[in-house]
Order: sequence, then structure tokens, then C-alpha cells
Amino acid sequence: MDGRGGGIRLLPRPSVLYLQARGDYLRVVADGGRFLVRGRIASFEESWAPFGFVRVHRGYLVNLRRVIELRPDLNGTGIAVLDDGEKVPVSRRKRVELRRTLRGWGAVSPGV
Repeated sequence: MDGRGGGIRLLPRPSVLYLQARGDYLRVVADGGRFLVRGRIASFEESWAPFGFVRVHRGYLVNLRRVIELRPDLNGTGIAVLDDGEKVPVSRRKRVELRRTLRGWGAVSPGV
């Protein structure tokens, strides 16, 4: 990943929890810290989909392998809880898709 100061930090994809859109940049939250990368979330969504990353909100791309819980929230939205305790908002429309996807991966759910 091309960092803020022009340096490069290599992050293994499994260490990435989620990406958050921030204008022309993305905030990458990983086990090793938080980083800013120049780019658009749509380009990462397409290229990282084969590695288990899905769009859960207009501004968030999450690593499905790191999701441990999907909680309902106000007005039909949701919250994805990741294995390190981080919480990511899930839109109404994406909540239904995410629930189906997690069930397809063999997740057990009492009806979120």
C-alpha cells in the first residue's frame, strides 16, 4: 500500500479488517495499524472481492473472514463486529446481502 508520505507498507490481505472511504483516500484498518491510501473504494471493491472483501455500506469494505457477528441496529441497519472488536456500520440493503453471504459461508445465526 502506498502510504501518506510516499513510502510503501506491505500488508497481507488477511490482516486487513476493513477499508473506509475518506474523500480521495481510503483509511485501511489492519492488525498492524491504520493507514491512508490514495484511491477509491469502488476500485478496491472490485479487485479485492475474490479475497473475501465485500461492500457493507456506501463507505465501507469489510473482510468477511474477520466478521464474527452481525447485529441489528436502528431503522433496519446493522453493525458488523470484527474479531478484534472493531465495529463497522452496515446499510439496510447491504445487511440483508451480508446476512445471506455469511449464512452461505456456514455461519450460524439466530435470525439477525
